[in-house]
Amino acid sequence: MPAPRLTMTQPVERLLMHPVTWFLVRLARWGLRMGAAWACSAGAWVHAGSGCDAAAQVPAEQGMACQAAVHSADGHWLAVAGGSPPALRVYAVRPGESRQGAADSGQFAYELATTHLVALLNGQAASGVHALFSAPHRRSLVVGLDGLPELWELNLDPAAEPIHDGFVHDYRMGEAIAKRGFLGVRRTPLPQPMRVLGTDAPGTHVFTVPTDAPMRVDVVNLDVRPAIATLAVPHGVQLQPAQRRVCHGAPAVVLGTFAPGQPWAVAARMPWSIVRDCMD
Repeated sequence: MPAPRLTMTQPVERLLMHPVTWFLVRLARWGLRMGAAWACSAGAWVHAGSGCDAAAQVPAEQGMACQAAVHSADGHWLAVAGGSPPALRVYAVRPGESRQGAADSGQFAYELATTHLVALLNGQAASGVHALFSAPHRRSLVVGLDGLPELWELNLDPAAEPIHDGFVHDYRMGEAIAKRGFLGVRRTPLPQPMRVLGTDAPGTHVFTVPTDAPMRVDVVNLDVRPAIATLAVPHGVQLQPAQRRVCHGAPAVVLGTFAPGQPWAVAARMPWSIVRDCMD
């Protein structure tokens, strides 16, 4: 005797077959996949050549020279640096169209939202971008430029305040031409071309070193914008990408090593003092 056939009740069957249900299932799967992929990059940063595998998934980027690419912490944006002349392109990431009615196609759609030429206001172009990273607490991306004395922050917050380039006596009196804050670039002048090592956990403080003579580390506050602290690099220290740690119960950032297993670390808060014995 054949086993009885199990069937769903009619209301449940109609619910599962409803187009809205299929859309919600597809959207949930997309969110889980992207969340897993971007959890690793939230607050992380990449150097030249890093992240370009993600850029290769964008049809418009195929065949173009990629210097760096990074997803925003929430996964809604992809920034790609490269091309000639160098430019920063920002794409909105959306779930792609399904194939033959499938609920999960594994595809994503990339819509170009904005493009910024990597140059000063006077038109002087950078030789490229050496670092891109996400600052999730600020809802922004920080961009390290090659050959230019500037640091960029690209705001991904739709409610971002307008940006005023140049000198402003009082922006409330309309004494400067405002640019849209959302997807706009906020420029931080630097004393000379600098390389970006990384940030503290909130992404407010950026650690930079001079390109030509890396004998000091400047701590740049993105709200205040000038460097708020300068740390002399001890002789023998090999600088490296910033690594966040907890040393002696407090947040710290490792910026280099004296020797394997001997990190050079600083406290990730005022007064930015050197942390001793911050071991793995």
